[in-house]
This record gives sequence, C-alpha cells and structure tokens, in this order.
Amino acid sequence: MRRRSWVVVLVGICVVCAGPARAQTATENDAVGARGDHAAVTVRSIDVVARVDRRGALRGRARYSVEGAGPLRLWVYADRLAVAPSAMDQRSSRWVFPREVDTREMDVASSVDGVAAEPRWERAPVGDPRGRDVAGGDLIVAVPPGARVVEVRFSMALPERYGRLGRVGRRVTMTGPWYPLPVEGDTIRDTRHRVSVTVADGLEAFAPGGAESGRGVTTLRRVSDEFVPLVIAPRLHRYERALPDGHRLVVVSPRALAEPPPADATGVTSIRDLTEVYVLEQLERVASDAARTLAMLREAGCATPIESSFVVALVPSRTELASTAPGLTLVSDRAFQIFPHEAARSFHDRAVRRALFRQALASCPATAALEPPDDRAWSTDLRAALLADLDEVRRQGRAQSARELLGWAGFHPAIDQLLYAPQTAFPDVYFAGIVEPDPFRDDPAYARRPRSKGRRILEMARDALGDERFASFSEALLQRVEPARQALARVAPEMASRLDEWLGAAGTEVNYVLVGVETSSRPEGGYRHRIRIRRDGDPRREPVEVRVRARGGDVSALWDGAGAEGVVEVETEGRLRDVLVDPRGRLAQSDEVARDHPRADDATRHPWRPPVVQSFNLAVGATERVLVGLLDVAMRRQYDTEDTIGLRLSTDPRSTGGLLRWVRGLGAPRDTNVRRGFIAPGIYFDRLHGGFARDDEPGGFRLGAQLAAGWSSLRWFLDPRHGGAAWASLASSLVFRDDGTRSWTLSPSIRANLTRPLGLRGAIVVAAGAAGVIGEPLPGERPGLGGRFLLRGYQNAEVLGRARAFAVVEGRFTPTAFGDLDLNLAHLAWVRELQLAAFVGAGVVFAATDGRDVVAGAEVGVGLRAHFEYGGVQPAVLVFDLAVPLIRGEDARNLPPITTLIAFEQYF
Repeated sequence: MRRRSWVVVLVGICVVCAGPARAQTATENDAVGARGDHAAVTVRSIDVVARVDRRGALRGRARYSVEGAGPLRLWVYADRLAVAPSAMDQRSSRWVFPREVDTREMDVASSVDGVAAEPRWERAPVGDPRGRDVAGGDLIVAVPPGARVVEVRFSMALPERYGRLGRVGRRVTMTGPWYPLPVEGDTIRDTRHRVSVTVADGLEAFAPGGAESGRGVTTLRRVSDEFVPLVIAPRLHRYERALPDGHRLVVVSPRALAEPPPADATGVTSIRDLTEVYVLEQLERVASDAARTLAMLREAGCATPIESSFVVALVPSRTELASTAPGLTLVSDRAFQIFPHEAARSFHDRAVRRALFRQALASCPATAALEPPDDRAWSTDLRAALLADLDEVRRQGRAQSARELLGWAGFHPAIDQLLYAPQTAFPDVYFAGIVEPDPFRDDPAYARRPRSKGRRILEMARDALGDERFASFSEALLQRVEPARQALARVAPEMASRLDEWLGAAGTEVNYVLVGVETSSRPEGGYRHRIRIRRDGDPRREPVEVRVRARGGDVSALWDGAGAEGVVEVETEGRLRDVLVDPRGRLAQSDEVARDHPRADDATRHPWRPPVVQSFNLAVGATERVLVGLLDVAMRRQYDTEDTIGLRLSTDPRSTGGLLRWVRGLGAPRDTNVRRGFIAPGIYFDRLHGGFARDDEPGGFRLGAQLAAGWSSLRWFLDPRHGGAAWASLASSLVFRDDGTRSWTLSPSIRANLTRPLGLRGAIVVAAGAAGVIGEPLPGERPGLGGRFLLRGYQNAEVLGRARAFAVVEGRFTPTAFGDLDLNLAHLAWVRELQLAAFVGAGVVFAATDGRDVVAGAEVGVGLRAHFEYGGVQPAVLVFDLAVPLIRGEDARNLPPITTLIAFEQYF
C-alpha cells in the first residue's frame, strides 16, 4: 500500500520530465542579479582545451562563440584562490589549507577575433558578502560589433588547498568552475560546453558524462550544458554497484576502498576490521534508499528521464560533507568516519542522501528548464530537501496513504527531532540545523552572493504557510512539479513577495529581543497577553514563533516579522508562566548583534541547564607514579554567560578536594558560552596529603576562602594559535592538622600566558607566574617549581619554599605528513593530527625548605600532542611530555633524570 502511495506523490515528476521543457516567460528572462544589466552579447558555445601537469599546474584556453556587441562578463571562480578566506579562523584553517596559507592567482589574457583585448577586472573587497575571497572576480571583455570569437588564455599553479579547486599532495580537485564562465548578473548563462583536458603521464583523470577515465598522457573530451568538473590523482579506483529497481551507483576514489566480508562468509573470514570504515558499503546503503524513492516513478508506468546512475566522487573536502557538481555527487573522504551508531550516523546519511536527490533532480532536463536560471540552484535543493524528508518518513513506515505521506509537512515528530533537537553530541560539525550558514561558500551556486539554501526556504515556508497550505505547496513541488515561485504564489498569494526576502536572509545578521509582556484578565475568564518583540540588526522579514507557557497548557503564535518591532496577542485559560521567542531554535541569530548569546534575551526566564563539564583533565606523572585529576562543572541558566555556579573537584600529590564558587562574567563575550573576564569568590575544602615532601610530615584538612579574577582571549582551547590570558587569586585557609594543631595561611598567586602563531601549523607559547604563602604552611601548601603547569622536569615535591616565580617557552609545530590523518581506533576515536612540541623553562624558589635562600631551576623537554575526535565528532587532545631538569641539588641524585607526563590538556 505504501509503495502505491509513493507513486501518487511522485508521478507528477515523471509527467513533467517526460514532456517538453516549458519555455521561459518574459518575467523569468528579466531576472538579473545585482552585478549588471542585460547582456547585449550572446554566448552560443564554449570550447575549452586545457592541460594539467604532474605538479598541478593548469594551462588552457577558452573560446566563446558570441553574437552582438558590448561588455562580456566572465566569472573567474578561481580568482578566489588569490586570497585567504576571511571566514577562516585558528580552528577552521585546518579545513582550508593542508599546510600553510597558499594563495595563487590565475593569469589571463584575452583577444577578440585574434586581436588582443585588454580585459577589465571587477572584484569586491575581501570580507564583503560578495568579496573576492568567496565570489572570485569578474573579467569584463569589450566585444565590438561583428565579433565572432572571444578567446581567453588562462594559467595557474593550483594551490595546496582543500575544497573545489586545489591540490592535496598529488590529488587535484577541479570540481568548481576552473575556466571562466559567462554570467549575467549573478547567474551563469546557459550555453554549450565542449571541453578537452589532457593530463600528464602518471596521472589519472575522471569527468562525468563518459565511461572512460584517462591514465598517462591522456585526453578526456566532454560535451555538456554546464561546466565540466574533474578529479585527478595518480590512481583512481572506480566501483560500480547495482541498486534496487535498475539504478546504479558509480564511486570514484583516489584510494582503494575496503570492502566488508561477503554475506556468506563464515568463521574468521566473517570478522570485520575494526580499523576500517567501509565507505563503499555505506554509500551503497544510502544510495539504495534514494533509489527506492526515485524508483516509484517507474512504477507509475512511464520511462523516467531522471538519471538512473548516481555518480559519486570522493574528494578531499573539509567544509562540505556532501554536495554536488554538474553530473557528480561530491562526498568528503571523511564521510562516515563517525561512531557507527544509527543516531550519530544519520547526520551523514541525510547529507549524502540529499546530495544524491539533488543530483538526480538536476539531471532531469525538463525539471531544470522548469525554473529560470537564477532559481535553479535553490529550487533544486528545495525539492531535494523535501525528498529527503519524505524519504525519512517512507523508511520509518509512518505513511499508509498519499495524504498521510504529505501530512508530515505541518509537523512530523521524527523529522522535527532529527532536525531541531538532535541527541548526538556536537551535531553542528555535520549538520547546522535549517540555517546552513556555509561561511566559505565553496559551492559555485552560492559563491557569488549569500543566498538561503533549500532547507531554510522549506522551513520558512513551513512556518509561514501552516500545515494545510504547506502540504499543498509540497504537492505542487513534487506532484505538480510547478516552478517554486509559481507554486508559492498559487498556494499563498500574499507570500509570493516574501520569497526574495527568504532567499536574502542568508546575508543578514539579526537578534530578536523579547521586549516585554503585558497581561490582563478577560471578563469572560482567562488571560490576554500582549507580547512585544524587537528585531535588531539587518532588515529581515521571516516568521517568528512565540510560545506562551501557562497553567493548563502552552499556546503558540506567529509574528510575521514585518517591521523592526511587532506585537503578538495570545489568550490562555491559566496564569502565565513564561514566554519564549523561537522556542525550537529555528532562526539564525547573531552573537555580534546581540553582544552576548543571541538566545539570552528570547525568554522571560531560562531553565537551568544540566551540569556542564567546563574542564576535564587527567594527567599521569609516570615518573612519580602519581595521578592528577580535575573535573570542573558549571551550573547556570540556559544561555546565561554572566552568572555561574562552579564546582571544581581535583586531586594531585598535594591535596584532594573541591572548590565551590560563584563566577561573574565580565566584559565582552569571548564566544557564546563565556565572557572574556570574570571575578569569582568561593570556598574550598580539601585534604592535604601527609608525607608529601617527607614521610614524617603530617597532613590535614583545610578549609578556606578564595577570591579569583581573570581575563582571556583564547578561543580554541585545545590548540590555541593566538591570544592571551591572565589570572590572579588570593586565598586564606585554616588547616586542622593530623597532629591536633591548627595553622593559618594567606596565599596570593598570579599567572599569565601569551600565544602567538607561527604560520598555520605552529605556535609559540610564553607562560609565567608567581606565587607565595604567608603564615605557617604545611609542605602541601608551599609553592614549588615542579608540576603539570609549572616546570615539568621537576617533581611536585622536589623544590618547595615560601615563594616561587617561573617562566616557560613552548613551541608547537605540526609536520605536513601528520596534519590530516584519519587513524581509526576501533571507531571510538579518529586521530586527526600529530603535533610536535619543544620547551624550555626556568624558575626560582625563595626561602626553600632545605634552608637555602634562593634555589634556581631550569628544564628542557619535548612533547607529542595527538589531536583526535571522540567517535569522530568531539575534538580532544592527548599530550605526552618528556622533560629533563638541568639544575638539581645533591639531595635529588636518586630521582629519575627524565620526567614523563601524560595529560588531556595543552600546556598554556
């Protein structure tokens, strides 16, 4: 019954795709982007001849058959490679460049009918929404009357860079426009592309549209209606799999893909390798689901024109998990490197499945011709997102009729849970909700201007239209296969003008503020609430959900987003409890506009969050055979960065205990979770270990109060590349000693560090500090030179005194060979990077316990930092340090000459 229902839903695609393409209307032909008026020059075809050598150098020429006269605008996507992305930060630089920043310019020379013509460049500044770093540049060639051929010769050495255009080792990716494309406004013109590419000896190339690939000095020739993407490597492995209902899967990979044991294997041969990710098996599973969905067209009794093959290329991408190029589905070579649990893996599945649907829809000529060129990218992605959601329902077996199948449109719990309340840790690494911010905009469809993608348009329509009209809109997209604009205008005429606002929402930054709530009693009983909402930042009209929680039940309403401020009225039977703006977190809000967490001002009150682990560190002093542990737990209201209750539990050779403190955040936000500064009064209780320095020394129980303050600009704490921090504290404590006596101490301390980058792969850290103690301290209260965050070459109790000062300089560097790893540790963790470290330190202790007035110390050491991801998702670091003390007294002769430390936190 369910399969027949799918035929009803999808048969419309078959009808339209099998029929003739609809001619564009005058209105559609008038759709021009913001970069120019109508082009007076028509481009009939493009003939490209190019060569790629073994070092990734690209040379070629493109000939444009033209008619008419005037300026010809050619988009040079490759011009974006001449600058570093403005969106890149100290963490995401790893996703852009394999080593250091590598920028290359494309050299171009143009001629018209064989006569040299000096072109003119148009570029927007780096950092602009249309900046050179994302949109590249436009080459303007003047075409005189009667001209027939414009020729552009181009050359560039492709940079070492992940993504659509670059090289990683000897792998070359050219899945973005690698030759200049004619554009009108922001839209790539429709024209015929005839492309011939020669690759050097020792390389193999693949391009969609043909069965062959080339190895050695080989030329690939393709004819297409879009630019021709290429993948090149020393060896390309090609795999083909039969899918349900006659579909096929073709996978092209630069390295051999492991295959699982056959289904009929027994004994030892049936055991799976826990260090392997069977990517081919996962792609076949996901593509089979997509094929079953698309195969419903064939059941309708028509020969579907949707491409029966999914062509997948595994590419070295670190910003796009799955996307498309003409004729290709691009999947990152990091896909499915995640803990193999269905809930976690579903994020990868959905991204890949949606890309497959997008490829299948784009391959249908009539579906593509249905939309004007300016609308094709987002409307195709809109339908792909809709198909991905329908496929989710189909696979769960929730729909028993055609009406039920489309009935999910208003609200389907399974879809809603997956999209807006995922249970997997850090899902934004792979799935950014409905917003899909895409700061690098590698996809050519979105590179020239920021534009909302299909998922965001789909969800905006869902919120604005309501269940019934959204179901009709979904039917129009899939069953009637109407142009998206026309479908929206027919279903909701008053919404048609908002579509461009929704598309432009991707380039805006706003913050919504719950201004106030006025409650009054109704004569007939119950309460009326007037809720005032304000939008700060850019103009952006979008539906804003408001949820009122009251005794007796919740009530939701929508503000249509018109104007900068609006009022929503809601009636409830019971008294008001609280009000929430955007309760499901579906809107993109800016922390820069809010100057705080953007959700902090969205509710009358926020609930307490579950305890958050702010810091966890486990270090082993292998030389001393001691364990150092730290667990710092914070309790605060959701989205609150000002007030926190913290509980810090720790153990080390000196003491074991806890610190309870109130932390007040100060200054500007460092990120959406913490502010730059803080002040924190607190109380602590711990056990001072007896025999810390000598076996005959007593221990005791310590009770004290502490006042601490600090400032930090460090953001990526696992491996900061720039920034600084400083802390200071003053503690007063009373100790009840094991021998029955009591003692009092006052302990001031200060510490600071500064981190500066050495390119993208290295950093130098300078840390210094001082501490002292006044009163009658036990050995465990005396400052010393040795410790995890002091001089690592010395043992904790080796040099103690009344006061201490120290300084350490540490350099960190990641060799290229260790900078992009995928070492699978039984699917529990993936090692991504191995970092080397070297450090020197020096310090001095005053009024030492051995009677000396001043004791100096110095050390040298080396270390290894293994950066890894728990389950392929959560980043972490494992630190190994070996340190050698350079200055030691006579009483330290029996101590080991090398100190070994293992920890889960950087030294900074």
